[in-house]
Amino acid sequence: MAKKWGDHAGAAKKLSGDVAKHGLKVLKPLIADFINSYRRIEGHADKLPGTLIKARENGVSGDGLAAFKKDKGFADAYKLLDKEVDVLWAVQVKIKNLENEALATAQDLKNLAEAIEKDISEHEKELKDAEDELKKHEVKVKAGKATLVPSMLKAIDVQRKDMAKTPKDLEKLLKEIAADRKDLLTAGDLFDQQTDKTMVTYAAKFDKTVEKILDLAPDGKAGDDDGNDPDLPANLQAKPFGMTVKKAVASGKAIEKHCLTAIAKAQKDKKQADPEMKAVKAGIEALKKVYVTLGKDRKKAAEALRKSKLAKEYERQFKEIDEVFASAVKAQRLAVVTIAKLP
Repeated sequence: MAKKWGDHAGAAKKLSGDVAKHGLKVLKPLIADFINSYRRIEGHADKLPGTLIKARENGVSGDGLAAFKKDKGFADAYKLLDKEVDVLWAVQVKIKNLENEALATAQDLKNLAEAIEKDISEHEKELKDAEDELKKHEVKVKAGKATLVPSMLKAIDVQRKDMAKTPKDLEKLLKEIAADRKDLLTAGDLFDQQTDKTMVTYAAKFDKTVEKILDLAPDGKAGDDDGNDPDLPANLQAKPFGMTVKKAVASGKAIEKHCLTAIAKAQKDKKQADPEMKAVKAGIEALKKVYVTLGKDRKKAAEALRKSKLAKEYERQFKEIDEVFASAVKAQRLAVVTIAKLP
């Protein structure tokens, strides 16, 4: 008796619901929602430091989140940010769950495709074995050692007709499965492709982000002798700006050290320099973000910086950051060229 075909079409139909629920059509709008939510967060977060100065002017003397929440301006700004972070996290969790389901369904489709291919292969072998057996029997018939069995011919004829139709239907199904699987695999990787680490980790690191923003708060009331200036944004107040400059200088030195280490390691084996150059690249990218952001802030606050009682000190510090970034970029280029020339 010929082997029965598996109900592959039925299995594919059962998976079609999961394909529809976890594919690109569903995931793309969610990722767009996530990115839009993050952009709103950036807007809310940019406004929060300015409320710290106002809070100080309104009499807030404490340094913690609870202390600043007593100021309505800060409290309202923080509430908007906190609420949007909740939205971001909810969408992110939904996306991750869908991604996992998409990859699981893609695996189910792979298993189904393999089962179909195995079924086709087994049927092809079954027909070949039957035809080989018929040829042997026909030889015996010609030799007068056996008589032709009609049922054998009929069975093979049924198998041939079956193999002329069913595999074609299954080949079509395999193409549909391949297309669905490609969609799901693309969906499973799309979020990582369209976002970056900062966006993905923002909700998880939100408390630490708020702490860093609070560190920008002036020590006392704006306009006191501690260097605070009501006309300057929070990140350009003397204390936080000084800290930013120190961190930038330290980052620049670390980058140059990685470059020298990379060159030294490459002289023995170029592959050994890879981790150092990766660290250089990451350091340059982080330093560039600080450099570009401060450049924009400097331009916006040009008049206030010029009138500040610390104008000369600001000018010196901005020059220092310019030199640090230029030196780090130069060190990276030199390292790349030097390593490339090594045998």
